[in-house]
Amino acid sequence: MTPFLLPFVATMLGGLLVAATASAGPGARPGAILRGALPWAPGIGLGLLSALYFLGLDLFGEPPSGLFLVGTFLLLAGLATLPRRDPLPEDSRPAIPSRWSRLAALILVLVLALGVHRFLAWVEWRPAGGFDAMAIWNYAARFLHRAGAGYRELIPELDPAHHMDYPLLLPGATAALWRLGGTEGYGAQHLIQLSFLLALPLLLRRLLRGFGSGPRADLAAAFLASLPLLLSWTGRQYADAALAYFVLAAAGGLAARLAERSNERPPLLLTGFMLAGALWTKNEGLPLVLLMLTAFVAVRLGRGEGRRALREGLRLLTGGLLPLLALVAFKTGWAPQNDLVAGIEGRFMDSVGDPERWRLVGRAFRDEANPALGASFCSWGAFWPLLGLLIVLAPILGRRLLRAESLFLILVSTGSLAGWFLVYVLTPQDQSWHLGTSLSRLLLQLAPTLLLTALVLVSGPGKGSERAPGPDPGPPAADSAAVSDSAS
Repeated sequence: MTPFLLPFVATMLGGLLVAATASAGPGARPGAILRGALPWAPGIGLGLLSALYFLGLDLFGEPPSGLFLVGTFLLLAGLATLPRRDPLPEDSRPAIPSRWSRLAALILVLVLALGVHRFLAWVEWRPAGGFDAMAIWNYAARFLHRAGAGYRELIPELDPAHHMDYPLLLPGATAALWRLGGTEGYGAQHLIQLSFLLALPLLLRRLLRGFGSGPRADLAAAFLASLPLLLSWTGRQYADAALAYFVLAAAGGLAARLAERSNERPPLLLTGFMLAGALWTKNEGLPLVLLMLTAFVAVRLGRGEGRRALREGLRLLTGGLLPLLALVAFKTGWAPQNDLVAGIEGRFMDSVGDPERWRLVGRAFRDEANPALGASFCSWGAFWPLLGLLIVLAPILGRRLLRAESLFLILVSTGSLAGWFLVYVLTPQDQSWHLGTSLSRLLLQLAPTLLLTALVLVSGPGKGSERAPGPDPGPPAADSAAVSDSAS
């Protein structure tokens, strides 16, 4: 990892700087700003690095230099401060951690440390990663690094089994770290995967604390970090944990915008970047992003807030502009047609009308979530039983069931599960093979968002952390309509 450590750390610091400047309100404590920005740093840093690397190849035939990348990160950090008008003021009084808060935080730290140990054991055992890592992500990274802009002409000659239509966040970030590090090596991929392994539970914690979950946020993050599937697929260097991260960030950010009163509302610029990051990570990001945007607009329209939704949409688009430009350039000028889409178009009605295909997919989903089966429990642990318990308790304990953020998250969660179910019904591949090789990974992409949804449903309205005695600071300025509409 040594040759890539310095450019990787610089990338993380650049992402942290952009996230911090985008979310810092006047009077906020620097320590609190950095803690709040930390879970967003890997997504922003690696997303920008990969998009800038690819756009350099596409527009100029050469990857950008390290100096250009540093300048771009600083420029974006400066621009991120311009459209903001007191969006996230923060109470300057320190929170009082309770005994349970300290215990929950300690559990989270221990689980994260064990996860890092397990991850390092994985990559020591198989440094090249699993099959998809070797055949798709690292394969594309090598072509981007070695052939540069010539990769475009080589794509039609390559075996379609390498899925040359897949987006380039992971390959682009890997190739950029190789170039900045001066050599190729698996250490770059290991650092990228480790960053998502750590950032995903920390992001869930941050979002849940924004909804007033308190110590439960630490325990939920520890539970997510302990998932065997999350550890194994990041160790195999697949892209599913990265996509899960971007989907969680986008869904949580949009849900926080809809909340009547939230302790933290991620700026729309950051949420827009996360939406675009999901698109730039995997093809599966497209239906998930379309679903999130549709649900968000539907909830806004249901509350008679169509004009507000339009203004927010423009800020989301602004935040995601660079990854979107990279994706459009790649899909229109480099990538072949997706083989799955082409196959579905040819046999849509036959697949939909075959009841056996529906039954086969239903059994596969049931078995994946059945903890009584050894394979399911070894992959998911207690995830599905806990999720089911939270859903059962939601009507009893929850006070958010009819709130806008809850309706949005319910639409996203149920819609994404139904969408993946339909994909397997329509797949042109052998159904048993397709389900056996990808179902657990597609569900992992949704698992953090499903957990966020269930925990928001059983929680009460966000009340913030317990504070030291002092005058009530009043409602956050971000809750006022004027500021919310203008905040990024």
